[in-house]
Amino acid sequence: MIGKEIAQYSGKVVDKTTLDRIASSENVKVVRDCGIDGNHLGKKWYVIVFKDDTEISVYVK
Repeated sequence: MIGKEIAQYSGKVVDKTTLDRIASSENVKVVRDCGIDGNHLGKKWYVIVFKDDTEISVYVK
């Protein structure tokens, strides 16, 4: 996936397969598991950090 494709998921709930595809992108530096998010009960919060140090948050069911 390219950066623009990944950025469209910012703030959204994605499935584990999509998270894995995001994590394998050459544009992504790191995926941080931030645990359970209080605003999205039952969802795990992940922060995606791009190589240019910008970040987005996604949530996984």
